Amino acid sequence: MDFEIKNEYLEVKFQEKGAEITELKDKKGIQYIWTADKRYWARHAPVLFPIVGKLKDNRYFYNGSEYSMTQHGFARDYNFKVITHNKENIIFELCSNSETLKKYPFDFSLKIEYTLEKNRLTTKYTVESPEKIYFSIGAHPGFNCPLSENEGFEDYFIEFGEKENFEFMLLDHETGLFTGEIKKSAEKFGVLNLNHKLFENDALVFTGMKSKEVTIKNKKEDKNIKVNFDGFPFLGIWTMTNDAPFICIEPWFGHADFKDSDNIFENKKGLIKLEKNEKFSCSFFFEIF
Repeated sequence: MDFEIKNEYLEVKFQEKGAEITELKDKKGIQYIWTADKRYWARHAPVLFPIVGKLKDNRYFYNGSEYSMTQHGFARDYNFKVITHNKENIIFELCSNSETLKKYPFDFSLKIEYTLEKNRLTTKYTVESPEKIYFSIGAHPGFNCPLSENEGFEDYFIEFGEKENFEFMLLDHETGLFTGEIKKSAEKFGVLNLNHKLFENDALVFTGMKSKEVTIKNKKEDKNIKVNFDGFPFLGIWTMTNDAPFICIEPWFGHADFKDSDNIFENKKGLIKLEKNEKFSCSFFFEIF
């Protein structure tokens, strides 16, 4: 079942599975969210929970028991329940159940709230639990790139909010795990010109950034997508290397394991620890202009 929120600027559609955005159109009918073409990547904008990235050997240990979980966790593959829905706002919820407890031994409530305000779509994640809980959470929205038939991927660039001496966390392409190495740019720069070779070793993962937002811009036409991720400690930028016509901008709380991980869940770097009956919330927004 699909759901919709809209105003005079934007129209947004969602599906129950993963509480995932499936369409984001402006008043001209331009589709900004990736179409989930299976030839490239069959998702639109999944939530990453309760892990971001891969676990070493797709497993971990907690309280002496072993659990298995695949990349980016399981929330994106479960149907969420709609608990609030009006013209410009919708809230989805996923709660732990007998199936999730086999993979992740914690009771939880994950709410995803989407709110339209003029040309801005805000996404808010809220996690609660009656017990102490460890988790990561992140976003993985894909945007059509190019947006028009007369453009190409390399006509686009990403402009950062600040000029940066970037620090990249290096991934091992074969395992999907971090090597522990950090690559630093020698000079400050504020623009990343897009080409598929940038992603030969998987995502670009930034840490220690001053920028709180990035904007996908076009060298030919004035169509811009701003992603504000203020408060998120990590940012991934990714696409497939097979000339895929999309780009993902991914704010994260957490990241993949390192190659030397001991697989003890409490020791996993980047995890959020939430005490009993505490609440964690974070939000980011897209702005189309």
